[in-house]
Amino acid sequence: MNLPEVTINKNIMIKLLLKNRIPIYLLLMSLFFGGCSVFKPLKNQGQPEVIDYFFTDEQGNKIDAYSISPKEQKYICMMIITKNLIGTEVTLDIEQDEAIESGFICKGKYVNKSIRFKIRKNKEKIKLFIYDPENKRHVRLKEKSEKLEN
Repeated sequence: MNLPEVTINKNIMIKLLLKNRIPIYLLLMSLFFGGCSVFKPLKNQGQPEVIDYFFTDEQGNKIDAYSISPKEQKYICMMIITKNLIGTEVTLDIEQDEAIESGFICKGKYVNKSIRFKIRKNKEKIKLFIYDPENKRHVRLKEKSEKLEN
């Protein structure tokens, strides 16, 4: 099974390209989080790096594509395995085809452009529920997100 395409540049940007042509960019925005000492990286730990990343289906199997139909698949998980990045703020930018009316529900919020979070473990799991236009909660979260954008 092929994993998504990966491109890494000096800004630690990783391009994840899924087979259904929905590219996702994982941008590690800052290497140090200055606020809480619990999340602050320790000195002399070595170079921060993303060791591996992959997507899994509901059963935990690695996938390289997913169905945008919530009837076939309710969610996907993105697994990010890192070294020396605990406490780093991460933005997951999602670019989608204009023709596809889709998005994800992540941590109780509708997202179709970006997801922000802090890496709290070396093996981070982000659950992304596939947007279901027939689910009233999903529709309500999408409407709330659109109001905040305007």
